[in-house]
Amino acid sequence: MMIYVHNAGKHNATSVPVDRRKPGYWTSFFAEERRQALASSAQFVSDEEWRELAEGINAAIKAYHPFNKPYFFAPCCWPCCCVYSCQYPGWVNGDIAKLPVVHRLASRGIGVSWINGTKFEPGGVVLHVAANAPILQAMQR
Repeated sequence: MMIYVHNAGKHNATSVPVDRRKPGYWTSFFAEERRQALASSAQFVSDEEWRELAEGINAAIKAYHPFNKPYFFAPCCWPCCCVYSCQYPGWVNGDIAKLPVVHRLASRGIGVSWINGTKFEPGGVVLHVAANAPILQAMQR
């Protein structure tokens, strides 16, 4: 199963919601669908794990996002910046793979990846849940 939790914010959002109760989704046609995906993630990832995961992803996004680089706005470097923009999602996913919470989730059969937002899609976190991944309520009994 795949759970796709969208980034929070408005157009071309670049942060993962840290608090599942207040995700920061703008009222839109898809807001309820996005809240449901976030609620589905709660079956497999605890609130503490989600917070740790979201904070780690947001830190990686901030570290690599092209708009945080001063040379990104220099017109003479535009081709280089276009190449950088294409590569930075891979660097973000590389940092995510090093997070301790990702290793704990992987041991339970849950993979994590991040998709960059575009003009038409907000991007977000994809949880790849194996068929034998335990549901949290069953683990806590």
